[in-house]
Amino acid sequence: GMSLTVFAGCGLVVKTDEAIARDEEKVRGVVLAEGDGIKVTLGTVMDEYNKLMVSWEAQYGAENMKLLLAQFEQQKIQIMDNQLRTQIMTKKADELKIPTESPEMEKSYQEILTNNVTAQGGQAAFDKVLKDAGYTAESYKADVYKGLRLEELLKETTKDLVVSDAEINEYYEKNKAASFTTQPGAKL
Repeated sequence: GMSLTVFAGCGLVVKTDEAIARDEEKVRGVVLAEGDGIKVTLGTVMDEYNKLMVSWEAQYGAENMKLLLAQFEQQKIQIMDNQLRTQIMTKKADELKIPTESPEMEKSYQEILTNNVTAQGGQAAFDKVLKDAGYTAESYKADVYKGLRLEELLKETTKDLVVSDAEINEYYEKNKAASFTTQPGAKL
């Protein structure tokens, strides 16, 4: 046993590709949050984080990424939080039997796609933006459909909600300093 430890430390014992893959899968499977049919793993968070990093590198450049890396690390927490929210909302959408596909969703998707292609200056530029963001046409469509389904859930769950002008004004007055006012100054 001692000799294997010495050899491993010297680099004479090398892990096989299968062993490396097993170790990686074990790490990817680490559960970060779980409950009531909802589970977020480290692998899911890292996949989303990596997509985000690819997108930002295309936007900001590799040199700037090195300078901003510490700030980007905070995104992992936000990604985990978003994954939890999405799973909770998806579960509620399932309970309310909100469809995952419909003719209305397809129409909305086509409008979104057309607007995005136009905004990027054509199909080739849009395809490059998708690729830079880590998307395929299929994964992009799936994400748009997921978003449309969650919008439908929001409409469904708030359709009977009535908010008076007085309630709106009261909320605004209580929160205007923190949420609705841009303080003078700059951050370097």
